[in-house]
Amino acid sequence: MTLDFRTDSVQCYHGHGVLLNTVLMNEHSNCNLKFATLDIDDTSAKKTPTIAKSVIELWTTVATAASRATCETDFILKDGLIYISRVVPDMELNEEFTLDTGEGRTEQDFPTSGNVQLSLETPGLLDTMHFRERPTCDIALEADEVELEVKAVGLNMKGYVIAMGNFESVKSSNESTGIVSRVGDNVTHPQPGDKVICLERGYYNTFLRSPAQKCLKLDDDADLVEMATIGIAHGTALYALNYLACLEAKETVLIQAATGGDGVDVVLSTISGPGFHESLNYLAPFGRLIDVGRGNVLDKGNMGLHIFDRSISFFFFDLNFVLEEKPTIAARLLSDAMKLLRQGKIKPIRLDSTFHITEMEKALRYFGQG
Repeated sequence: MTLDFRTDSVQCYHGHGVLLNTVLMNEHSNCNLKFATLDIDDTSAKKTPTIAKSVIELWTTVATAASRATCETDFILKDGLIYISRVVPDMELNEEFTLDTGEGRTEQDFPTSGNVQLSLETPGLLDTMHFRERPTCDIALEADEVELEVKAVGLNMKGYVIAMGNFESVKSSNESTGIVSRVGDNVTHPQPGDKVICLERGYYNTFLRSPAQKCLKLDDDADLVEMATIGIAHGTALYALNYLACLEAKETVLIQAATGGDGVDVVLSTISGPGFHESLNYLAPFGRLIDVGRGNVLDKGNMGLHIFDRSISFFFFDLNFVLEEKPTIAARLLSDAMKLLRQGKIKPIRLDSTFHITEMEKALRYFGQG
């Protein structure tokens, strides 16, 4: 019996007596000893008859119980009333559980207006993917910005890897096409109503804001779905081969494949592990190895300096950083790619599948199939 009762014991935060009772009962489970606790508040402590009556009644109940499993052993005397232990709701835990299970959200039809963006509550669990509102359409644009209503987004394996939580980045949509809806005060091109291709990182938004220099006007008859495959693939190749490798006429390039003979001048690698190191053997003297994947970097891979005895060079780059830190170069890459496309020297990437924006989970799982 304790007389230093604290009101918050009713909320189970300071039930030290209850804890002691539990320990004693577990330690002496083979004995016929019976324990019970009674917490008494200040008001009841001043009423000796009330305490005596309560102790007698409670002890009679405990002593005559058939088993401990069917008997209450922890009591509180508060304002003359006897309370027994009961589970109380943990509001913080309930709220966290509600968020994890999605029960706190309401499912609605995909909006036909306004801006929404993709959100992934738990990386690696694609069924936690949903869209949430981003009321950016009412926010004024920067002077050099444009806003486009996105019509198509290029999706590749990296988008799947990010969604699975293997990269630290949360922005995985980098290339998109759409129709310009607004432009900033200093923007002269493109203009509202123009079809554009854009190299800007995002969250699969329905409306995307981007510096104007990262957007390029398309022909009026351009296929926006087809054009959404141009930016990343061809931009990566152009940056790797022209800017880094400084490729010259008649030089040979290996892209994730083995060749014999005297070796190749440039290897453009997207693989990691043993295959990456094996590709070094295919380089001719003065060859260049360009890594455009991130597996080796994230795995903190090692490379022996002896491989450079043939005067070869190694480069690594992530086009995401080029888009963020070198927007002028990003704009030039996009312009060069479109020029080559119009000259018929390159073609859009062949589309294996297309998905509606509401099928993002299905689209990402498509890449997970290997």
